[in-house]
Amino acid sequence: DLRRQGGWHDRAGDRAPRSARRGIAQQPDDRAERRIGAADRACALLLALSAMQPSAAVAEQLVLTPVKDNTIYSNALNGSNAVGNIFVGLNDAGSVRRGLLAFDLSALPPGATIDAVSLQMGVDNSRPGVFAVTAHRLGMDWGEGTSTGSGGAGGQPGLATNGDATWRYTFFSTSTWSTNGGDFAAAVSASANAGANGTVTWSGAGLVADVQAWVDSPASSFGWILIGAE
Repeated sequence: DLRRQGGWHDRAGDRAPRSARRGIAQQPDDRAERRIGAADRACALLLALSAMQPSAAVAEQLVLTPVKDNTIYSNALNGSNAVGNIFVGLNDAGSVRRGLLAFDLSALPPGATIDAVSLQMGVDNSRPGVFAVTAHRLGMDWGEGTSTGSGGAGGQPGLATNGDATWRYTFFSTSTWSTNGGDFAAAVSASANAGANGTVTWSGAGLVADVQAWVDSPASSFGWILIGAE
């Protein structure tokens, strides 16, 4: 369960974590490879950027929390978990969970150059061992409704509500992914190892390139999908 961790001062548009989201111990068949918290959802996108002001170039730092997130489930084409924690990887029954998250970048000044990006989340329940979780740039817009996962802390899918993303739908039940499980870039934007409970940080040139592309072309800003070992 990856929980989002905060960082720098947020200039604008920061949405506080939803206190209704809580991570608790799961039953064995509900436990995903990693449960990425969204409840005490400590998740933050940390940006270092530079922007031209009338008199000089100005360097800034910005922290953003997601404007939407969801978990989609391979064993439930119409299942979703918008309100609960984010799950990634395989559960004990061999079903895949993938996490979706997106950010509002409108607080960034026009023409900003992105110098560094890191995504921080927290793990609060996982299988033993260390596993890679990769972030991939999404190629289609998607939604967050009001669905709530079932089972231990939402490890099993809840019934999707209007506008939810699911394994089949970008927006339940009107628009679908081109490929079940999400439309995303094959290239890995960033990879991080998730192990024992604690903070996980993704960073690097791939995230910088993604955010820069979204700043330059806001219509393509659909966020990332998080994928564990499947």
